[in-house]
Amino acid sequence: MTLQQLTVHHIRNLKHVDIFPGQGVNIFYGDNGSGKTSLLEAIHFLATTRTFRSRVAEPLINHDETSATVFGRLEDQDGTHHALGVSRDRQGQREVRIDGQRQFLASQLAELLPLRFIGPDSVQLLTGTPDQRRQYLNWGMFHVEHGFWSVWKQANHCLRQRNALLKLPKINRKELLVWTQSLAQADEHLHHLRQQYISQLTPVVTQLVEELLDRKGFELAYHPGWSSGRSIAEALEQQTEADIERGYTNSGHHRAEIRVKLAGQEVQDTLSRGEMKLVAWAMLLAQGRLNDLADGREVCYLIDDLAAELDPERRDRVRKALMASRAQIFVTTVTRETEADHWPGTTQQLFHVKQGGIEQEDV
Repeated sequence: MTLQQLTVHHIRNLKHVDIFPGQGVNIFYGDNGSGKTSLLEAIHFLATTRTFRSRVAEPLINHDETSATVFGRLEDQDGTHHALGVSRDRQGQREVRIDGQRQFLASQLAELLPLRFIGPDSVQLLTGTPDQRRQYLNWGMFHVEHGFWSVWKQANHCLRQRNALLKLPKINRKELLVWTQSLAQADEHLHHLRQQYISQLTPVVTQLVEELLDRKGFELAYHPGWSSGRSIAEALEQQTEADIERGYTNSGHHRAEIRVKLAGQEVQDTLSRGEMKLVAWAMLLAQGRLNDLADGREVCYLIDDLAAELDPERRDRVRKALMASRAQIFVTTVTRETEADHWPGTTQQLFHVKQGGIEQEDV
């Protein structure tokens, strides 16, 4: 899928922007604070209705305005065109339209415009909370594992129902058993899908870690969210009384975790921040590469400040990995010289970002 036109209204300091990106590499350069990252944020908002900077969307809206809107025109592999529109106001109300029809699920946007944001803070995939790594898994499985979305929704529904019962002062044991059994069934199915996805993902990440760092021995250690050696049904049964005492379910898919290791040691204990950043980037690039292999749909990459904390050789390695895909790429940089002419064999578009405006220039 290619983003052919992007129109932005009132996203941070971008008052009104209308650009026509190219299929290949789109380079946005300008001073710090000019709006380069905000442009990437607008694309992310179009595909997800969310910002990658925080959990709160309200700061995304320009401080002089009451709402923000992003519109995009897409073309898929067979030449079919789609029009996407997303708006959000300060009260949190959002509106999503696809081809003029109002939609209520943001997942429909993600299907049409799969994208991965890669920036200096992507290292939090390794150093952040387990929830961030579960979100990483969910993104990949949503795009690759058919049936994941319905199973994941069912597992979360059962978990909410069971937790609601556990909070009651007087618990209906029969009803609790019903929701416990339903949760166990959904979690086992989700666990199987996660194992399957990890087995497909690991060799792709391993190859990219070798390409970017020249390091071998990469491992994704997956933990399902309950003790190994027993099923989730057994874990839930054995922990029923403790869960009643706590008022919530302590084991299950919502406790799953992946730990990233090199040569048997967790990367946080052995690698520098710059090296961890490249491992995290390899993990994100691998999801795009696996997605391409699975159904032929290219992932759009948003690359913020590629030059930060990377020496020229490693920048070139990242560029080479990106150019190996057929992806549409949006990359930001402070000076045009940093990125211009560093993407050999690709079609390039160059944009100058200044004071919240964007002008296209000759490459």
